[in-house]
Amino acid sequence: MSTAARQLLLVVAFGLCWHALWAASIPGPTQWDSAYTWEVARNLARGDGAVTRAVWAVAWLPPDLQHPADLHWSPLPSRILVPAMAVWPSWRMTQAVAVLLAALWGPLGWAWGRRLGLFGTQRVLAGIVAASGLGALPFLGVPDSVGLFGLLGGAALLTVAEGRLLATVVLCVLAALSRGDGFLLGLACAAGFTLRRAPWPALAGTGTAGLWMLRGWLLAGDGFFALRARVATAGSVGDLLLLQDPAPLGLGERLVGVLGSTPLAAGLFVLEGGVLPVLFGGLALLLRRRDRTLWPVLLLPPLVLLADFFLAPGVAGQGTTYRTLAAVLPALAALGLVGARDVLRDLSPWLLPGVVAVGGITLGSLVGVKLHGAFAVGDDCAALAAQGVPAGAPVLAYEPLHVTARCDHPALQIPPDATSADIARLADRYGIVWAVTAPEDHKQAAWRTSGVAWEGWVRVGERVWRRE
Repeated sequence: MSTAARQLLLVVAFGLCWHALWAASIPGPTQWDSAYTWEVARNLARGDGAVTRAVWAVAWLPPDLQHPADLHWSPLPSRILVPAMAVWPSWRMTQAVAVLLAALWGPLGWAWGRRLGLFGTQRVLAGIVAASGLGALPFLGVPDSVGLFGLLGGAALLTVAEGRLLATVVLCVLAALSRGDGFLLGLACAAGFTLRRAPWPALAGTGTAGLWMLRGWLLAGDGFFALRARVATAGSVGDLLLLQDPAPLGLGERLVGVLGSTPLAAGLFVLEGGVLPVLFGGLALLLRRRDRTLWPVLLLPPLVLLADFFLAPGVAGQGTTYRTLAAVLPALAALGLVGARDVLRDLSPWLLPGVVAVGGITLGSLVGVKLHGAFAVGDDCAALAAQGVPAGAPVLAYEPLHVTARCDHPALQIPPDATSADIARLADRYGIVWAVTAPEDHKQAAWRTSGVAWEGWVRVGERVWRRE
């Protein structure tokens, strides 16, 4: 076995062990993205097709609770789980796929280190930093788009640096099918080849995203465009949970929002990257600013920050930007070590790169663990089962994606501060007689249901209601 092969094996082994330990502590979906991804994959594996039975954006109400999936989240993250689900249809099996995708960030970091001139053992260190996932840790042990998009995006940026146009185009197509704003990767990659001579990454990414939007319209009709318009104008995720239309954001308000939100999002990106790899990686990019092949790494973060907060201000503030910027983390793992090495070139090849690696992994992991704690969900399945709610019965829920994914109940969002008439209309439409409300200490303010009017309902448990 060659030295390079042994190094790559070590990096992958670290990533598998690291993320397997993290995944073992997560018994089920704790975030909306992972809940949606898991439920759609389960339905595909069951032979029910690409459908979901949870309605969370009541800005657009489908005719049935079971309706076409992929209208909110992109298709590829669910579909890559289906072969594994066919072997063993379980949450742990999909976690195994997620762990593998996360571990493959390691070879990307190693390859970036080779491209940037790190010597053998430093490449291993770069691979280990990338394989750790840094601040993206909470999304990497569960079925989510982050591990996949980080792998595809990191690989696309690397193929630009290596001048491989065809590989870049293919990766940009796949990336556009992995995240709603994944087409932005193609725009950034095109800059590395110069737009005049090779616009194909941009055309491939935006074209693929456009075709998928067309498919959404064919599946959902005009309601799909109504939903997309609400996403584009909603100032917060809470606005998507309302029955009435919020006041639309004007151009001036949108620009002010971008300017006001970008510093916070940029700060979160620095934390996501473990602080030190981002700072020293930025230094390395500055020193290599004449290298056009590295321009996409430099261009993608501001492009994502500006575009997401302008096109989908409410959703971007809830993690969209954080997730998409995972594409640059494998490159930053190596760039951070390169920048640190350049600072102490005449003193030690290990001192500052080692500090950056250890500090980046430590700080990034602490941020990830803290972020994971913010997504804690209540034990809704036990609460519903304790009150004898029939298996598979549709319910009104404060977090319908979790109830559907974890408890296997079709579910509909309870709009914040809904009137009794609103609740009655929703319940009549879908034949719902059960509801589960949020715990009093629920951390996500937009999902709290304490202000909802429950006239005509009887409270049968601590958080469970039955319609009279």
